[in-house]
Amino acid sequence: MAFKFEDSDSFFKKRMLEHPVPNSLDIWTKEIKKSKNPIKSYISIMNDIKNTLKITVDWSNLPDNIEHIKQLWSLRECIIAISFITEDSIIKIQNKTVQIGKSPRRNLLNDRAEALILGSTTLLSDIDVTIQSPHASLHIALIEDLWELTGWFNHSMWKIDLYGDFTMIGGYYMNTHYLNYKQKIQMLVLATASYFRHEHNDMFDISILKELINWCINKEKISIDIVDIINASKDMIKDLKMGTRDVYYKQLRKAEHLKTEIITYYSVNNKNKKLNELIGDCIIAEGLANLHREENYILVPTVIHVVKIEQGKENVVTNCKTLKITVARCSLSPFVFALSAIEQMGYMQEHLSLEKGCNMVAAKYFGRLLRALQESVFKDKENPLKEHIANANDLAKEKKRRANTGIKNSSCKLNLFQDIKTLILDI
Repeated sequence: MAFKFEDSDSFFKKRMLEHPVPNSLDIWTKEIKKSKNPIKSYISIMNDIKNTLKITVDWSNLPDNIEHIKQLWSLRECIIAISFITEDSIIKIQNKTVQIGKSPRRNLLNDRAEALILGSTTLLSDIDVTIQSPHASLHIALIEDLWELTGWFNHSMWKIDLYGDFTMIGGYYMNTHYLNYKQKIQMLVLATASYFRHEHNDMFDISILKELINWCINKEKISIDIVDIINASKDMIKDLKMGTRDVYYKQLRKAEHLKTEIITYYSVNNKNKKLNELIGDCIIAEGLANLHREENYILVPTVIHVVKIEQGKENVVTNCKTLKITVARCSLSPFVFALSAIEQMGYMQEHLSLEKGCNMVAAKYFGRLLRALQESVFKDKENPLKEHIANANDLAKEKKRRANTGIKNSSCKLNLFQDIKTLILDI
C-alpha cells in the first residue's frame, strides 16, 4: 500500500509495531511539520540522533547484540519517516527553488509524492523505497540532498535506496510483448551490463551468461554475436561512476517525460505502434538511469518480476489484454524473463565466494533466477526445476528465520552456481 510523504510517521509506526517505537518520533515529526525552516529543524534532529549512536552503522556488519540491532532497526525507520516529512514540508512552504547545502539549486513543483515499500521487514533486510510521482527524480534529489547535508548519514551504509516507479504508467503495466528489434538489442546489452557492473566480475564464470544471451538471440532472431553483446555491455560500464546522483536524476527525468507522453497515447486507439515504441524507449531510458544507482536492478521488467510477482504475488494470469495490461504477469514476455535471469545471475555470482558454493544472500537470487528460467528458457519443456525451486523455497524460509532473530550466519550447503550450470548446459 502506497503512503503519502506527509503521513510517513503513521505508516512507519505501523511497521514498527513488533519493535519499540522511539518516543521521540512524534516530537520530531511535529517539530518539522510546524517549523518555518524544516531543513534547519531536520538537521538539528539528525544531529541529536548522531549523538545517540555509539557506532558507525554498517547494515552489512551489525553488532552481535540483538537488542542493539532492534534499536537501530527502529531508528532507521524513524530516519526515513522524518526525511520524507521534511521533504514534503519543503515542497509545501518553499517558493520556486530551493538549495540544500552544497547541492545544486532545485526547481520545485507543486507535486506531493507517495512512496511504496515492498519486500522483507526482517531486522537484517534492506529497505528499497519506490517513489510514486510524475516527478520522482525531484523528490529523490531533495531527500538525498538532505541526507548529504547531515554530513554523517550514509544511506548506502544504512541500506536504504530510493527509486522512481516505472512499473506502471497511467494505471497500466508496460507491455513488453511488442518491443522492436533495436530495443531488444539495447535491453539485452543493458541486462548484460547489469551482470558485469558487479565488483570482481572479472572472476565470474560466464558460461551460463553466454547460454542465456544465446537463447535470447535465437528466441528473438537477433542477428548479433554474443561477443558483440558482451563487448557493448562492458563499454557501457567502463567509465561508469555509480552513485553519480545528478546524472541519475537527469536521465530519470528523460524517462519521466516519456512516461507523460505514454499516458497521452493510452486514449488514442489508433496509435498502438507509436505507444509500443514509446514503452520500449521508456524502459531503456529508465535502464540507462538505473546504471547510476547501486544495488538495484537495471531493467523495469526485472523490477516487475521481482517486486510485483515475486514479492507482491501478482502472478495469476487472467484477463490479459494486448495493450492496456493491469496484471503484472501479463506484461512480461519470455524474452524479458530471460533478461531478468541475467540480472539475477550477476547478483548471485557477486555474493558467492570462490571458497563457498552457497550463502543466504546468493540463495535469494538463486530462487528468482530459477523462476525467471521457468518462464523463459524452460517454458516449453518438462519441468526440471521443481526440485531446485523447492530447495530455493526452503532456503528463503531459513533466511527469513535467521534475519528475524538477528542471526548473521549466512552459510548453506548447496552449490548454487553448479546446480544452475548443470541445468543450463543440459538443455
